[in-house]
Amino acid sequence: MDSTSIGPSTPEQHAIANKLEHGLNPLQLLDGNRSNTRSKLPPSISIRLGGRTQPNEYRDSLQRAGFNICGTANLLLASMTVIEPVIVLGLVRVTGAALGFTRRSSFDSICDRAVTQGLDLCPAEVGPALRLNWTDQSEDELPCIAMEAITDKEGSPFVFALTRYENGSWLTVNLLRGTDTCRPDEEFVFVRKH
Repeated sequence: MDSTSIGPSTPEQHAIANKLEHGLNPLQLLDGNRSNTRSKLPPSISIRLGGRTQPNEYRDSLQRAGFNICGTANLLLASMTVIEPVIVLGLVRVTGAALGFTRRSSFDSICDRAVTQGLDLCPAEVGPALRLNWTDQSEDELPCIAMEAITDKEGSPFVFALTRYENGSWLTVNLLRGTDTCRPDEEFVFVRKH
């Protein structure tokens, strides 16, 4: 397992860390530090959650809209909790590098760092809701939803992820075993605290 680096090592990472220490929101760092300029999902987006009574309503909506759902994501949909009142959340996409990580790091370390920078974990419902709203995702954008993991019947922890392949856009999952680590350039979706 790779060690988690908690300090910047390159001049660019020092600059990012300095901006974070002085209160700059990580979402403002993402565009300036991405090599992918074709991104169609802005680094900050508002999304409406709630208004559904059962998780299966998301499955039906995704299928009607032509989105694909992997098998494990179907299981997560069935066991997630939906938000009863309608709420609007501000979401941001950040990379591990924007949060100051220079090496592969655990998902938990990335989430912990994001929380110290004023972000929060997403409700699970963000996964299917964002999939429904993001219709022009490119194949090189693969964000993971930063959320409390949902375990399957074997006890394996998963979080939602959004992918696009030649055969279409998918609601998928990432498995979070204790030894799994994330690259500094991987993207995560968090809730922006107001």
